[in-house]
Amino acid sequence: MTATRKDIELWLRQARDSGAAYLIVGLDPMDYDNFPIFCESGKECDAAMRRLLESGNRFDEVYDLSLPLDPQIAEHRAMHLPPKT
Repeated sequence: MTATRKDIELWLRQARDSGAAYLIVGLDPMDYDNFPIFCESGKECDAAMRRLLESGNRFDEVYDLSLPLDPQIAEHRAMHLPPKT
């Protein structure tokens, strides 16, 4: 099932409550089910995206919780990747 706006908003609240810096919306291509991954740092976010791709899954969106969320939610596909260091 594709995540709805309400799903994304719930995951963003959960991510913020858990102290995460990023929310990745993962996708299982076998059943097109979305799922959240909360990351506490840019380094953790990069590693999580790499693990998703290596496992045959992918990510649809990446939200940066340090930025205003409403404009990110309004985007067709939010892709706010951590800065490269």
